[in-house]
Amino acid sequence: LGLSAGQEVKENLTGTVGGTVTLPGAVTETETGFLSYKGTIIASVFNGELNIIIKNIYQNRLQWNRSSGLFKITNLQRNDSGIYTVQRGEISSAYNLQIYDPAPTPAVTAVDVTSDLCLLTCSVDKPATLLWIRDQEIQNQIRSALSLTVTVHKEDRDSSYRCAAANPAENKTVDVDNIQNYSQHMFYFLQFHLFW
Repeated sequence: LGLSAGQEVKENLTGTVGGTVTLPGAVTETETGFLSYKGTIIASVFNGELNIIIKNIYQNRLQWNRSSGLFKITNLQRNDSGIYTVQRGEISSAYNLQIYDPAPTPAVTAVDVTSDLCLLTCSVDKPATLLWIRDQEIQNQIRSALSLTVTVHKEDRDSSYRCAAANPAENKTVDVDNIQNYSQHMFYFLQFHLFW
């Protein structure tokens, strides 16, 4: 019941360590179905009941929603990455799941302030793709970096700035609001937002 020759992956999925993922393929309560991982059956659905076969790995982590028919895996780990196949009758759907570490939370500091411009630096504690966004438009971007600086000119002080730290699974952002009063170093308030 794994990925047979000629069968294509229907969808690529991503998740983060400690997170949750729902596989799109449904097995309804009136159907008999199977969930396999890398060709090994890990669970079955029969007569509206879930039977977890690989209990030492998936017990308390694998769920099946009777209403939607969808499988959900919780407390994801790196070694959960791989091909999952949902089969019901003659229909099977394969999904390639990749698990990543959570994106680091960015922090913003002012590294230089004058009456005409401000240099804002976005920093993270482990490498990530970093972006500076002004009024929904990307101003600066770098891959696999620990910091990224953007120059804010006096005429742009009323714009909205956002720093994002991203990986393929998620991104975390910091909004920099009310950039003003450069000479007195009183120019921003931070609000943290997490996007999954």
